[in-house]
Amino acid sequence: MFFIHIKIKTITTVVAGIFCASVGAVLVFFFLLSSPERAAGQELFVIPPHTTPNKAIGLLRKDGYVRNAKVFDLLLSLRGGVTFHPGGYFLAKNMNAWQVVSALQSPVEKWVSLRTGLSNQQIIEEFAKTLSWSAKDKELFRVTFAAMYWDFFNEDVLELFSQLFSWDRVETEKFATMSAVFSAPRFDFFKGVYVPADYLVRANESASSIVEKFLAKIAEQSANKKTFLQEKFDHDAAKAAQEYVRNQIEMLPDLIPLPASELGIRTDGRNTLLTFDTTYWNEGIGPLELIADANTKGIAGDLDRNIYQRIYRVDGSHRDKLSGNFMWHDTHLHYHYADFIEYAIEPVGGQKLPSTTRQKSTFCVRDIAKVDVEIKHAAKIEQYTICGKERQGVSVGWGDTYFHTYPDQNINITSFEKGLYRLTFTVNPEHVFEELRSDNNVASVIIHLDPQKEKVELIDEITSNQVRN
Repeated sequence: MFFIHIKIKTITTVVAGIFCASVGAVLVFFFLLSSPERAAGQELFVIPPHTTPNKAIGLLRKDGYVRNAKVFDLLLSLRGGVTFHPGGYFLAKNMNAWQVVSALQSPVEKWVSLRTGLSNQQIIEEFAKTLSWSAKDKELFRVTFAAMYWDFFNEDVLELFSQLFSWDRVETEKFATMSAVFSAPRFDFFKGVYVPADYLVRANESASSIVEKFLAKIAEQSANKKTFLQEKFDHDAAKAAQEYVRNQIEMLPDLIPLPASELGIRTDGRNTLLTFDTTYWNEGIGPLELIADANTKGIAGDLDRNIYQRIYRVDGSHRDKLSGNFMWHDTHLHYHYADFIEYAIEPVGGQKLPSTTRQKSTFCVRDIAKVDVEIKHAAKIEQYTICGKERQGVSVGWGDTYFHTYPDQNINITSFEKGLYRLTFTVNPEHVFEELRSDNNVASVIIHLDPQKEKVELIDEITSNQVRN
C-alpha cells in the first residue's frame, strides 16, 4: 500500500509539473507572438545598404542589441528565418531578443539605390518599387522634382541655355516663364543631374524632403552647381525644349506634300516619260519666305544668288538664315530655288529597277493653290505671285503646284519593266529650311506601270502622315 501511495504521489507530481510547464510554454508562446511594447530609449539603428544578413546580425551583436546569439537565432527561425533587409530600425538596448526580432520586421527607413543616368520617370519607379507608391504619389513626386530642380538651378539653366542656343532676351524670357511645361518627360533635361548613390528615406517621407536629399548631395559633391549641371544635363531633352521655345516665338512654316496626281505617260521620240502634277502646301504659322542676298542686288547678268529664309517672330521682328541659292532657269526663264524637291521611284513587286531612281528638282516658290485658307494664320489672298529674283514664298494655307505640262516634270521610265511602283515626293529633302516639323515632308502613290503600252494606273495614295521609311 505504501508503495502504491508513493507511486501515485510521484505521478501527481509529474503531471503537475507537465501542466505547469505546458502553461508556461503557452504563456511564452503567446508572449512571443504578441507585439512588443515600445521600449524606452529607442534609437534609430541603420543597417548599411548591400549588407548581408549575417553581417547585419554581427553589427547588431557588436552594438549590444543581441546579447545571446543562440536565442536570437532560435527566435529568427521561429519567424521563418532571416527576413529583414538593410534600412533603418527603431531599437533599444533594453529590448529582449524577441522584441528585437519583431522590430526588424518593420523598417522605418528604406534604402533606394540609384545608378547613373536615370530619367525623372526612372527615378520615380525606383522609389515607387521600394516605398509602394500609388499613382498619385508618383505624379506628386514628378511635379515636385521638376519644380524644386528648376528653382535650385534657375539662373544656371537660363545662362546655360542662353549660351548654348544663342538666345536673345525674348527667347530667354519665354523659356523662364514656362517651367511648368518643362516638367513633361520629353523635356527632362535634368535627366542624370543627381549624385548616383544609396538614399535612405522614411516610408512616408514627403516628396519635397526626398528631393532635398538629392540637392544636398549635389551641394556636397560639387562646389559649383552650374558646372555640375553642365556635366550632367541631357542634351537631347534640352534641344526639345529649345525647339518648343522657338515654336512659341517664331512663326515657322510647315511644308506638306500631297500625293502626285494627273499621272500620265508620254514619249519625246526616244524616251518614255512618266509625268505627274505635284503640290506642296504650308500648314504652319508663318510663311516660307525666301529673300535674295541684298549684296548682289542690281548686279547685271543672270547669276546664281545666295538666298535666306526669312523667319518672322511674334514681336514683329525677323531673322534671316542662309538656305541655298536662287538660280536662273533658262528653260523657264525665271529664278528657281535649287534642289527644293526630290522624286524617287522604287519597285513594289519583284521587277528590276534601273540605277537612276532619284532626281532633284528646282522650284519657283509661290502661291498658286488655295489649299486651306480657313486655318489659323492663313493668308486670305496670295502674297507671293511671281518667281522674282528678290523674293519668293508660300503663304500659310496656300500651296505651290508644278503641273505635268512643265518642262522636267517627269521621270524617264524607258527601261522600266511592267509592274507596281511607289512614286515618292519629298519637299525640303535636305532640311535646309526651318519648319515646325519635318516628319511630314513625304507623300507617295502606288502605281502600276506598263511602259510598253504607255499605261499608268493609280493604285493607292499615301499621305505624309502615313508614309513609313
